[in-house]
Amino acid sequence: MQAIVKACDEVLAGSFNEQFPLRVWQTGSGTQTNMNVNEVLATIANQLSQSGDTDNTHCNVELLHPNDHINRSQSSNDVFPTAMHIVVSQWTERKLLPAINVLQQQLRLKQGEFTREYSVARTHLMDAIPIDAGALLSAFDSQLELSKVAITDSLQYVYRLAIGGTAVGSGANAPKAFGKMVTHQVAERLQLPFTQDENLYAAVSGEDVMIRYSGALKQLASALLKIANDFRLLGSGPRCGLNEWKLPAN
Repeated sequence: MQAIVKACDEVLAGSFNEQFPLRVWQTGSGTQTNMNVNEVLATIANQLSQSGDTDNTHCNVELLHPNDHINRSQSSNDVFPTAMHIVVSQWTERKLLPAINVLQQQLRLKQGEFTREYSVARTHLMDAIPIDAGALLSAFDSQLELSKVAITDSLQYVYRLAIGGTAVGSGANAPKAFGKMVTHQVAERLQLPFTQDENLYAAVSGEDVMIRYSGALKQLASALLKIANDFRLLGSGPRCGLNEWKLPAN
């Protein structure tokens, strides 16, 4: 067991990245990559045991098998969705949401700065009525807030993991509490509110949760594209464009 844990730590540290050459585009449930991981971990763990780098070394140590020992109580059908949900949760919490917050903070600062500066509201690029620039920026902020709400709403379902369902969701060939134990350990290690999915049959048979999350990302992308295009248009020029926003040349 200690050899397996140490092997996992070394893989997570990136020491064996070259041992994972497979593309993500695969058939089925990702069995190729799943077994790639199992085989690499078994090889590393066996080398550690044989070299005496772990406490469980003895003369006739049993060789660890990729399927019997590393993949034990698991299936690519529950491991792959679990891995997807973990990665998406991590990147959303640690990268995406903080980045949106920074952008909103800057927009709010500029909103206060330009409250008494006036621009022209347009419909189909035709002049409509005067509008203060702060109001325009507040619209951008509101779009980002709605996108963030959509992402966080969908994220609560991404936190639900399929682990423990094994091949079809029944949990066959796994201890009864295996999935809940793994989920608890992952949640504690990563400090994220993971739980085992209430219906493992659904968790291993489809990715409706990720489709919903993807829709939230599309909403954010649409808002960002709209904001960027407005700035590009209002900053066009300087001689023959609208030239209302004084933007840096680069």
